[in-house]
Amino acid sequence: MLLTILVLFSILSFTPSSALDIEGPDTAAQARQSEQTVVSIGPSDRPAELRIPGNIGENETLPLVVALHGFSEYPWYVYDYFQGVNSVDDNRHLLLTPYGTENPDGYYFWNGTPACCDFYNQNIDDVSYLSSLISTAISDHGADPNRVMLIGHSNGGFMSHRMACDAGNILHTIINFAGATYGDFSDCSLTGYPNIVNVHGTNDGTIDYNGGQIWGETYASSPDGAVYWADRSGCDGTSTQMGTMDLVNGDGNNETTQLQHLDCARGNRVTHWKLSGVDHGPTFTDGSLINAAFDWAFNQPVDIEGCTDVNATNYNENATVDDGSCEYPPPPVPGCMDPDATNYAENATVDDGSCEYPPPPVLGCMNATATNYDENATVDDDSCVYPLPPVLGCMNATATNYDE
Repeated sequence: MLLTILVLFSILSFTPSSALDIEGPDTAAQARQSEQTVVSIGPSDRPAELRIPGNIGENETLPLVVALHGFSEYPWYVYDYFQGVNSVDDNRHLLLTPYGTENPDGYYFWNGTPACCDFYNQNIDDVSYLSSLISTAISDHGADPNRVMLIGHSNGGFMSHRMACDAGNILHTIINFAGATYGDFSDCSLTGYPNIVNVHGTNDGTIDYNGGQIWGETYASSPDGAVYWADRSGCDGTSTQMGTMDLVNGDGNNETTQLQHLDCARGNRVTHWKLSGVDHGPTFTDGSLINAAFDWAFNQPVDIEGCTDVNATNYNENATVDDGSCEYPPPPVPGCMDPDATNYAENATVDDGSCEYPPPPVLGCMNATATNYDENATVDDDSCVYPLPPVLGCMNATATNYDE
């Protein structure tokens, strides 16, 4: 069992090429400070470094980038690997660099998805820990609560996906490099719809680009992880190629293909950056990954097509570009809506007060031969009176048989 654990650690752990030259996190953070302020936040038994750029304007509110290291004996490698310290000035953001928990073998890990990497079942609540650090950076140091981005490598990528599931409402974007989301996406809680960027090399021999399992716990492939989020967010099920980039080695070879799921109904964005022929720990020259991710997350306009007219029946509150799809209720049809009226209009939708009714019945004698015939009567009430029948006889008073 111990041998199995040691072999697994040797596969998963990430040791940067400069690890032997790194004495500790303070040394690794010296790439550039340029009037940056460095403060320690979080609990006393697990503090984290927050780096703040200089010359912040009075009304300037900056994004917060949280860099999450991989499964490693040297968690501070993440400073130089992503070049987040330089990015603080180049891209103008706060940088939070927390560390995971050290396991019994001296490897620092995040309690991400079941696949990676709490191998000793230490059950650390890293979601609450990171959420608390983010809250402190916002409340005490002015980070923009609407622009919080996680960028994680390997185990840090798994943790970024765990945060997207369990604390998605506090995140703007996650950048998952060489990590993965749940193999069974139904295990991913729905707490929000952050932007999702899956970045993965097709030749990764540590976390398989095509998905896999660690100790029987599955993780999704990089493209499937994007599809899961696209389905949840109401995006196109099929990705669209948006372009290519040279992220690795700076050699002019555009090894990265951007595959984005467009038209997300929830207003977020979901993309998969496929790094052809790239392994688990490539060199991102001059901070190419964090720079491209930051630009994608915060600087590129988001066009969401849909109906923008609030009066339409299919109004989309997230749409930014009207695509001519607006649908409206039919116009009102005025008319008499009382079926008892003589002018009842069965197609009318709005009663316009025009209803007409037959006059009330007039009782009386309707027989013209009656002495009380009423020409205005509309209902015969059996009241007719007729003259007496004629009496035949002699009507000459001088006659002997005169009948008076």
